[in-house]
Amino acid sequence: ISGRNFVLSWKYYDFLNTAKSFYQIERQSFINPILIEKYVEDPISYSNLLLSIESKKDWIEIIENQKVLIKNSYQVSVPQFLESLASIFQNNQCILYENFDYDQLDLTANRYKDITYNSIIFAEGIGVLDNPFFNHLPFAPNRGEALEIKSQHFELKNVIHKGKFICNFKEHFWVGSTFDRVSVQEPTHTAKAKNDLLEKCHFLLKENSFELVNHLAAFRTTSHDRRPFVDVHPTFSN
Repeated sequence: ISGRNFVLSWKYYDFLNTAKSFYQIERQSFINPILIEKYVEDPISYSNLLLSIESKKDWIEIIENQKVLIKNSYQVSVPQFLESLASIFQNNQCILYENFDYDQLDLTANRYKDITYNSIIFAEGIGVLDNPFFNHLPFAPNRGEALEIKSQHFELKNVIHKGKFICNFKEHFWVGSTFDRVSVQEPTHTAKAKNDLLEKCHFLLKENSFELVNHLAAFRTTSHDRRPFVDVHPTFSN
């Protein structure tokens, strides 16, 4: 769901049906259903939700005052999914680990170095800012930071969202994240975000002690309406 009105994300069910089959490799699924316990801290948003809850009961259930259960949610195990794909690509000798050299692209002959192609799909994340074919698009760099922590006695049944998310992550827990629209020239990791997230850890884990395992940070691309750019180049259709 998205926004203060708790509406379904754009084309949610269309994407979900595709995702269930896409995130599956050799009968192993990398997308799993989850429940999210969300604290609605804004009283106006909660009041509006109470007025419209009947139309949203398929994906939201009131647990207690200003706390809801978000149903029909899913979580993708991204690192494991990518590792499995990489293993398959390597076994089939169909992946190269190297920087893409745009100058080596021959658009007339449909060749890149010694490789002949029908079309090229650029899926570069923040790297698109250096792509001479698509860097004219209005991408908005966004810095996000999160923490990986471990705790001996803390157990988590559902994902919890109270200002930040905490969820199971590998053998540990993931807490995050921040949302910072800054230049990609800025550092990825900041002490402020780390300290803010550590403070949130103390709040979410209450009396349980924990240990910081990793401070995660990266830039991602966003757009003005948070929807992806997917299209062919206006001049080069391949």
